[in-house]
Amino acid sequence: MTTASMEKEMSYFVELSTLNNTLESHGWTKVDKSNPKYVFWNKCWKEKVKPEALN
Repeated sequence: MTTASMEKEMSYFVELSTLNNTLESHGWTKVDKSNPKYVFWNKCWKEKVKPEALN
C-alpha cells in the first residue's frame, strides 16, 4: 500500500537523515523510538540530558 501521504512521509525521513550532522551541530539530539523509521529531534538544552556523543 503506497499512498501519497506515505511517500511524503518517507521522503521526509530521507530528507531528515541528510540533515543529521547539521542538526547535531546546532545542539539538536536524536531520539529513536525503538523503530528506526521513527526518528524525532529535540532541542538539547542545558537542563536536559546531553547527547551521548557530547559526553
